[in-house]
Amino acid sequence: MVPKKDQENKNTWTEVMTDYFFVLLIALGLVAFVLDPLYHLNECRKIAGLKGVTDIHAARRAFSHYRPKKLDSILGPIQFVGHWLVIIGMIGLAFHIQLFVFDLLTIWVICSQLRALEELGHMAIHGILGGSKKSQILLADSLFQFPALMSSAEERRHRHCVLHHPNANLLDVDPGLRDFIEIGFVPGISKFKFWLGVFHPCTPKGIYERCRGILSHFKRDLTSPYRLTLRIVGIVATIAPFLLLGWGYGFLMFYLIPLLIVFPQFYWFSQVVEHRWFENVDGMDPLERELTSCRPTLYEGISGAIIRNSIFPIGDNHHLAHSLFPYLRWSYLGAADQLLIDNMPEYGKNTSRGLFFNSKKSLSAISYLRTTMIKSHGKTPDENLCPKGN
Repeated sequence: MVPKKDQENKNTWTEVMTDYFFVLLIALGLVAFVLDPLYHLNECRKIAGLKGVTDIHAARRAFSHYRPKKLDSILGPIQFVGHWLVIIGMIGLAFHIQLFVFDLLTIWVICSQLRALEELGHMAIHGILGGSKKSQILLADSLFQFPALMSSAEERRHRHCVLHHPNANLLDVDPGLRDFIEIGFVPGISKFKFWLGVFHPCTPKGIYERCRGILSHFKRDLTSPYRLTLRIVGIVATIAPFLLLGWGYGFLMFYLIPLLIVFPQFYWFSQVVEHRWFENVDGMDPLERELTSCRPTLYEGISGAIIRNSIFPIGDNHHLAHSLFPYLRWSYLGAADQLLIDNMPEYGKNTSRGLFFNSKKSLSAISYLRTTMIKSHGKTPDENLCPKGN
């Protein structure tokens, strides 16, 4: 029989070692994050030092040389795995620490990692993550789309690359605008309805639509046994640890709440501010439409760093640069964005700062949209809408 004191020491030692294990997982995840920027550091320095890039055409010629590198096909999967290691490590620590405040922090971290995984999937559907296009689609499906209860990567590619990119801000064509119109998030609404639209995923209607969307993804995958099998395997692998541990509380806090409410709110923020929605782009050529519809957004200071890494990771806070140069790998977007802000006044003319709160220099990203949606400027709501696409 093991003495009681020895048994207590053994239990304490086991708990400490378990905590160290989960901390190690988080540390390995963080190491995975820095491998990619370090590998592309030299190219970023070259982009930052480019001369004579004073217009978009010159930028396109210069940036066309910066394509995915040899090891990107390895670093891409490592990035995916790194974010999952952080998620697993945080959930494991929460399981042992058992403090509600830490549980809330864990939810935030889980959703920020899911946003990063989503943006890695975004790079994959553009074919610029590294490796063959087929392998990138598989990577996005198996390590984000299906475990996170999202549509398949092929469906996402069609919606984003085929419908959105060439038709940004064109009514009846851009699926992003359709999302807004379907929930009544259009110019001419009241302040209350505006903020209700900004936080739509957290509303009962938003949660219902998320659940309905999940079911529709399953229905569409019934036509493809391969996709359906991959989806089921991804979901089972994600929820199995909760079920095996009998941790109903963890399943609710770290799976259902993040995937049904918080993470959808995070990526909805991204969609809400990625363009200057409902701006009048009638008669503009594609380049002029891009510069009018979008703008650089700077998230400065400590709060800005938290927002960038939680809600707009993997280059998502450089959306104008991505829209203009969709072939440019995310590793280079920050350098390209800053180069054009410094050298091309037209590029930065609509720059916003911050997500919610205005600075002394310019409006925040949400405030930009608020002036369009709430103030009709003497026009009817229909006149505020952007023109229909051809």
